[in-house]
Amino acid sequence: MALPVLRCVWPCTRLAPSQLLARLQAHLEGAPQPGEEELTRLCHMAGFYEAVYRNGVFSRSRNLLAIADPRTTLDHLTAAVPAYVLEDIAEQLELADQPFAAFQHLPDEQRVCGPVFAGSSDLGGADADFIVGGLLIDCKSTTRTHTIHRSAVRQLAAYLLLDYDDAYGIDQVGLYLSRQGTLITWSVPEFLNALGARVPLPRLRTLQPAEGTQPSDAPAPPSSRAKPSRTRSVLRSIAQTSMAQAQGSMAQDRPVSCATGPCVIAIAL
Repeated sequence: MALPVLRCVWPCTRLAPSQLLARLQAHLEGAPQPGEEELTRLCHMAGFYEAVYRNGVFSRSRNLLAIADPRTTLDHLTAAVPAYVLEDIAEQLELADQPFAAFQHLPDEQRVCGPVFAGSSDLGGADADFIVGGLLIDCKSTTRTHTIHRSAVRQLAAYLLLDYDDAYGIDQVGLYLSRQGTLITWSVPEFLNALGARVPLPRLRTLQPAEGTQPSDAPAPPSSRAKPSRTRSVLRSIAQTSMAQAQGSMAQDRPVSCATGPCVIAIAL
């Protein structure tokens, strides 16, 4: 995080984040469960701090931290969370019940929130949203219900490639559209084939930049893996091949079952 950001945010919010961390830690350690609305308020506030951590930028647009001063407490901030935010999150949680029902009974070790990968440091500490039972899920809260941009697909591919040591045993990938209650999944071979990859995933994770879409005689040694440009270059090579094979069409029409009924979503590859 940039030093100017720390100087701007920390003196004005020192009390509130300490209280937030303490309350969330108590929740994780089994303290009496907060109500659904209180937990939503806490998580919403945590998102503002996470944005500063990840982006190094203190945006004042719709940012409740902008109203804080050294005397501001966590209760002051959570009380300021707008009613429409609570309603929006409550609706998304309700929509998630059915798509995620099958994962509720998985053992804890197969339900990973915020997974990091062996190669995460290659892309600045990248972490994904969820891995459940070998299914890598990236969550999108888009309101544009019929189009998924290619950047979302490539982000999913990057997470898949960064699991260099196959620690999570990922065999499926998916996009979850939280405002539509829709989970779209691919098997890993299907997903990579759609992107133009022509070598298996284990080999892709060890390729050099120029080898993104063709087999090599031997995998790169592990010592070569800590190269930020490598993963990006392999992704770029796959994307270019995908473009050529699609002959100018970058969209795949995917019939899916949405919470509001059957629909077709164009997924840009």
